[in-house]
Amino acid sequence: MKKEKINEIIRYLIVGVLTTVVSLGIYYGLVFTVLNPEHVIELQIANILSWIGAVIFAYVTNRIFVFRSKNTNKIKEATSFIGSRILTLLMDMGIMFLGVSVMHFNDKIIKLVSQVVITIANYVFSKLFVFASKDKQKLKKKRNEKILIFSLLLIPFLDLACCLFGNNTYVFLSILGIKVLYFLILALLVWKEEKGRLFLTGLFSFIFLFLLYSFCKDKDILMVFNYLINIAILPLVIYYFTSLEKRVISPGIIACVFVIYGALSFILANNKTFLIHGMLVNILLLPLFLKFLFKHQNYLTKGLGFLFLILLIINYAWHFPLVNQVGLLSENVSARTSYFVHSNIDEQFFGIWGLDKIKSGIDLFDIFYDFGYVGIIFYVLLIAMAFGKLRFTKWFVWILFVSLIWSFVFGDVLSNFCIGIVLASSLFIKKENKKRILLVSNMYPSKKYKHYGSFVKNVLHELELLNYEVDKCVIYKHDNVIVKLFAYLRFAIVCMIKSIFISYDIYYVHFISHSAFPILGGKITGKTKLILNVHGNDIVPDYDYEEKNVKRSRFVLKYADLVIAPSKYFYDVLVKEYQFPKEKIQIYPSGGINFEVFESRDKKTAQEMVGLDSNYQYFGYVGRIEKNKGWDTLLEAFHELQKEKFMKNIKLVIVGTGEEQNELEAMIKKYHLEKKIIQKEFVLQKDLVNYYNAFDLFIFPTKRKSDSLGLVGLEAMACKTFVIACDLYGPREYAINKVNSLTYQDEKDLANTIKKFMKMNEKEKNKIIGKAYETAKEYDVKKLQDKLKNIFEIKKEG
Repeated sequence: MKKEKINEIIRYLIVGVLTTVVSLGIYYGLVFTVLNPEHVIELQIANILSWIGAVIFAYVTNRIFVFRSKNTNKIKEATSFIGSRILTLLMDMGIMFLGVSVMHFNDKIIKLVSQVVITIANYVFSKLFVFASKDKQKLKKKRNEKILIFSLLLIPFLDLACCLFGNNTYVFLSILGIKVLYFLILALLVWKEEKGRLFLTGLFSFIFLFLLYSFCKDKDILMVFNYLINIAILPLVIYYFTSLEKRVISPGIIACVFVIYGALSFILANNKTFLIHGMLVNILLLPLFLKFLFKHQNYLTKGLGFLFLILLIINYAWHFPLVNQVGLLSENVSARTSYFVHSNIDEQFFGIWGLDKIKSGIDLFDIFYDFGYVGIIFYVLLIAMAFGKLRFTKWFVWILFVSLIWSFVFGDVLSNFCIGIVLASSLFIKKENKKRILLVSNMYPSKKYKHYGSFVKNVLHELELLNYEVDKCVIYKHDNVIVKLFAYLRFAIVCMIKSIFISYDIYYVHFISHSAFPILGGKITGKTKLILNVHGNDIVPDYDYEEKNVKRSRFVLKYADLVIAPSKYFYDVLVKEYQFPKEKIQIYPSGGINFEVFESRDKKTAQEMVGLDSNYQYFGYVGRIEKNKGWDTLLEAFHELQKEKFMKNIKLVIVGTGEEQNELEAMIKKYHLEKKIIQKEFVLQKDLVNYYNAFDLFIFPTKRKSDSLGLVGLEAMACKTFVIACDLYGPREYAINKVNSLTYQDEKDLANTIKKFMKMNEKEKNKIIGKAYETAKEYDVKKLQDKLKNIFEIKKEG
């Protein structure tokens, strides 16, 4: 955990304790003097007044001391802060109500327990929603959406538990706790949308009003609360999804829900309640499931899906006689209507609870009977607000029609928590007009290793900008051998599952010798296109032990529909050494150069930004410290040049680390260069641009056969920094001697090439730098976007 984060938590705990003291001080002062906590209304008045005092104190202290907010819009920030505290006020009131008014525990102790819970909740809400930066809020919003969407896959199991164990008190309480947690998370996300606050106010007023009424009528509070949560979840889920900018639920997720409910219906076919639930969900989602199967790219998944569907229909047909119809076919409707009409006026307005023996079996009727005229008006208004922004489509009409028919025949639809979530969620399936790509790579940047495979991430970003939907299956760098082994195992399993069961138009694979095999099952059993991106030692080995990479790559290339080569050099390797068809090869330089990042800047300013003394000149190296990357050649040349007068004011900056870090440090000591060399670990691109601009000379000494291009040289050229490169392999693609750079082949000649550079006048240097910049512009990502789009616009068969 970062030091600043730890300090923030410590500051919050201090302020939290002080806020708790303020809250408890006001509460205890009121209940010891003018208010009676045994009276439910006076208890809540004391609660609310203590909350008001605590919120005022908390906002000021949190803004100034804890989160150190610099937000100039204090009114909006304060509104958001108070809004988040209203949710915890409701939590506080609920805890006090259940603990004191219902269970009759000591109010002073329950208030103390409540404050601990509220303090933790307030920190989370403040951190996530009030004082968070906009970028973090966007990331957290996307993460929350994913969590809620994937929670759909767990809903069938919660429904199963309700059906099988709902009569057990402990299971009932556990399930109710899960429902409330899910409900509060959704409510919190809706509250973040300013337009959603009116809706939530109505929703919580509805719940609180009928809890209070039920308490005054000595009804079973927990049962009423459970029922309220069950019927309120439908409008809440609908409102949440309508508040999003776009539909986010994948047809694949809904198809999984269909399969899970169907599979559980096989197992529990003799359980009448779950059989009805399973049939409803499967009928609701059947059109989508069929569409999903017909559009799927994998024949194995199609076959299994249709086989499952046939077995499911047989299962339901076989067990349907177990289902006894109720609803409109039952006499309970007229009996309960008669009872309701002859009830007291307050029961007609606020409902009659506990008529299970003559339950009608129709959701709308039961909601009306249980909550009366006031309750049904509330509920209809909430549904209307939720449906207000919903577009009516054929799919919407199907869901609404089936749900209402099912509700009138069997009931337990609108008043069922799990069915309500599935029903509402299925209305927000996104249209999959975009081409779907599965990106597969054994190299990808992580928080710790931000440089590792960064060009793969850059290509992914470019594909998303071109409006493709990109899913990724990647491996992040691990130092521990055992962890790395398990990472590869997980990678292989996930790739196989995704490639077979998820429908993609294209599999896009980097480092084919290590990454391609897990998706071949999907390629062989389907019609998805396979694009391979070769990079380095997957097709050009540097060492004898890497020859096994070549064998694997030759095998994988047989299945490729297209191969991307980073350079003409690798294009020639594929054609000459692998006899791969020319018409199936496209050249695309590993993401290209982003000129919005790599730009020319003032040298002195750049040097200050990276902590370099502007009184010196700097030679620069950026790359891994590994064999044949040329770092040793550079050190030899730098040592040899020490006798030259011009070297007095020159230092070498090495940005990077790697397997030969110890050898690097040993060579520095050997040549006594400790004061002449500055070492930096790999840095982010946004910081790397300052290093390029701080250098007077960038040296790219690689002698690796597997260096397919070498983007670092082009990045330096884009920053208008003079480049010296080795005239071998990848760099030969763009580095032309005395035109846009100085080059050398014999590693012993590097020192002489640097001498040539030092003898050049500014006019000669600037002429070469200008040509180098023109060369780099040829690799501009914006210029290459059309090329990338053409690569991925390969036509689908069938």
